[in-house]
Amino acid sequence: MTDLRSLDQVDPEIAALVAADVERQRTHLHFIASENHVSRAVLEATAFQTREELDAMEADSGVALKTLKADGGMVYNNLLMQFQADVLGVPVIRPKVAETTALGAAYAAGLAVGFWKSEEDIRNNWGVDHTWQPAQDDTARTTLYAAWKKAVTRTFDWVDNDD
Repeated sequence: MTDLRSLDQVDPEIAALVAADVERQRTHLHFIASENHVSRAVLEATAFQTREELDAMEADSGVALKTLKADGGMVYNNLLMQFQADVLGVPVIRPKVAETTALGAAYAAGLAVGFWKSEEDIRNNWGVDHTWQPAQDDTARTTLYAAWKKAVTRTFDWVDNDD
């Protein structure tokens, strides 16, 4: 078995969370939870981990997040997007084209060959598909996030690696 704690060299906080997630999977969770429970937990963990990363970015930069423009396949999960808005306390925006990495490459190529006249043309081509507004108050948001962090912390060193 690979010792995931060796990832501490990259980012100790993230490595600990990854290790905790792996160890939780090995605790026979399937005896007490349905597939729906596990799916919901994965979605919620995704939102909480995103919050952790954005909180760290805000602490480092001093710039507060005003909105989150999400991209990728998970943006099609409306439950996740609403929960993300609730956890962050800011609007979450899904663009009309969810795969913005590929779109950005296409925009750059189009700009290079003159298909787009300016970066402004590209900005004007970008569009919003849906926006989720936070529905939780600050007290509920803070309480829920603190409970999640406490639960994750309790899983640290759950299983001994002496085997």
